[in-house]
Amino acid sequence: MLKILSSLSLILILSLPSCASLGLQSPTVNLINVDLNSPTLLNAILVFNLLVKNPNSVDVKIDQVIYSVQLNKKQFASGTIKESITLPAKASSKVTVPIPIQYTDLSNSLADLMQNGSTPYQLSGSVKMGLLSIPFNEKGEFKLSDLKK
Repeated sequence: MLKILSSLSLILILSLPSCASLGLQSPTVNLINVDLNSPTLLNAILVFNLLVKNPNSVDVKIDQVIYSVQLNKKQFASGTIKESITLPAKASSKVTVPIPIQYTDLSNSLADLMQNGSTPYQLSGSVKMGLLSIPFNEKGEFKLSDLKK
């Protein structure tokens, strides 16, 4: 049993090098806008359109994206996208993150957005590439003008 655990530990240590040791830079994530899809009286789907830039000279294949969204410093949504995405080398790609919402969950953030025309957001999480997991954290102001129908 000890030999198996030692072998597993060695495999994990060898297979989880950091991006820096591989010569890879972390992709950058910027919010382009947010689309409102399938609205009803009670809910809708917010589609966060992100611009993901791959600064590396090789294509990067993303296997999974784990995300968390905060609006006005309050947890708004979280989830996992298990869709495989390939980011071309030295290029930017549009990535969409659909988030089903209930309007009641948005009450404070929506009031702030309507009153001030904007509300702070934070989009954080990690991108899984094989056995690597690269964190990301994007903060900014979500403006009413960013919302498209």
